[in-house]
Amino acid sequence: SASNEHGTVAATAMLAVQVPPTVSSPPTAQTTVEPDMTIFKCVASGQPTPTISWKRTLTGSALTDEQLSSGGKFAIQAENSLVITETVYEDAGIYICVASNNLAEMRMVESSAQLTVNVYPNIMTSPQNVTVVSLNNFTLQCEAKGFPLPSLSWQHGGQSIVTSEPKLNVQSNQFLSGIRVTSTLLVRRSIFGDRGVYKCVVNNLVGQDEADA
Repeated sequence: SASNEHGTVAATAMLAVQVPPTVSSPPTAQTTVEPDMTIFKCVASGQPTPTISWKRTLTGSALTDEQLSSGGKFAIQAENSLVITETVYEDAGIYICVASNNLAEMRMVESSAQLTVNVYPNIMTSPQNVTVVSLNNFTLQCEAKGFPLPSLSWQHGGQSIVTSEPKLNVQSNQFLSGIRVTSTLLVRRSIFGDRGVYKCVVNNLVGQDEADA
């Protein structure tokens, strides 16, 4: 303020302090099971108040408005949480929270978290019934998918098949996708005692599936 014999004049000024954005509560790694919902949370602070967006490492770019549109599988909900409805195996990867404001220097920070999507084992191709002439060989095949990659085993008459027996052979192959596997059971020189029900059993840490022939 200033004053003289004529009076006093006062003026005020507002000081605005800009603060670069920081991620005060970063997203955490998630493990979910297909097709459950996944939620990533991210809280940021700064002045001006930061805006939050999300992107995936598979593309290196932000999730688009189309991907986040109403009815889509990705959505931004309360407190800028990223929600993935009906998560599938292909959604696995690293998700990045991006906090930014209009501060010219250090105006953007990122924090990431890994998403792992487990898949219940599911038999896609069941073994088929066969009729064979005595002393001839026969094969049964089973194909399944799941993540972690399921193990496949065989049973005959409710008992686990011991593949060390000379007349039996089991060969398994993994597909390049990493979540599909096949198993082929070979029975050499079949006899009357080989008749009956053969069962393919697949399991991983989230479940089990089976099919008969």
